[in-house]
Amino acid sequence: MDAIRSCALCMLVVAAMGAPAKEFEIEIQEATQRSALVRFKTTVYASKYYVNVVEKYLADVSADYYTTLEPSDVHSDGYFYFDTGNTLKPGKLYEVLVIPSTGFSGSADLYTDCDDYSHSCVNSGIRLCLSSSQLCDGTTDCVDESDEMKSENGSCLATLPQRPTPSPPSTPPINTPCMISSSAAVKSGMPRRFVPECGPDGHYLAVKCEYLASYTCHCINPLTNGILHSQKNYSPFVHFNFSKDCAADRERLLNNILMYA
Repeated sequence: MDAIRSCALCMLVVAAMGAPAKEFEIEIQEATQRSALVRFKTTVYASKYYVNVVEKYLADVSADYYTTLEPSDVHSDGYFYFDTGNTLKPGKLYEVLVIPSTGFSGSADLYTDCDDYSHSCVNSGIRLCLSSSQLCDGTTDCVDESDEMKSENGSCLATLPQRPTPSPPSTPPINTPCMISSSAAVKSGMPRRFVPECGPDGHYLAVKCEYLASYTCHCINPLTNGILHSQKNYSPFVHFNFSKDCAADRERLLNNILMYA
């Protein structure tokens, strides 16, 4: 853990997309199970700096945290600061992406702490979050062998509290417009690509994307499947306000329906 802490506090100088070295200095100042305090310095001038914190090595996932910073946000020490709040997941490897509006980008790795039901250790510089089934199983996963240490009577020294049993997933209501439309489409034998897709709440999914002259995504009305607004040349790393605004618009529509129901 100390090794990870010291590594997390060291300064990471990263360059990407052809940018010369040292154009970005990204420092993970503090990381907990669900949040991180980060600062960065850059020699790349831009009118806006788009910040995304996304799970590394996972394709087509939205950022768990995003924000936009401007030159006026820089502190007297020359750094930009941001705090993710409780938006992250425990025991994950994240990539912090800083994307200036000029095009170059910088990135750095961020590890969140393991949750209270996992054994935390390090192997080859990588943080591991081991489950109870991986403790004293005859395979040494941790460089300090803490996962395989036993007492004189043979019991495992590394113990964990029992993880709560997750609640079963809720069943979507069957009487929403989306569920009714989807069921009718399936019964009629409509090709799968034309069957309306419903979310866990039974409403139409929030975003639909299509290839036109450019990659265009639409924010969908949760009750009618109509288009609320669209974004051309959509990229989740640049247009994260699109998803944020879409969620707010959909919530307002649903709240209005409930208010007058």
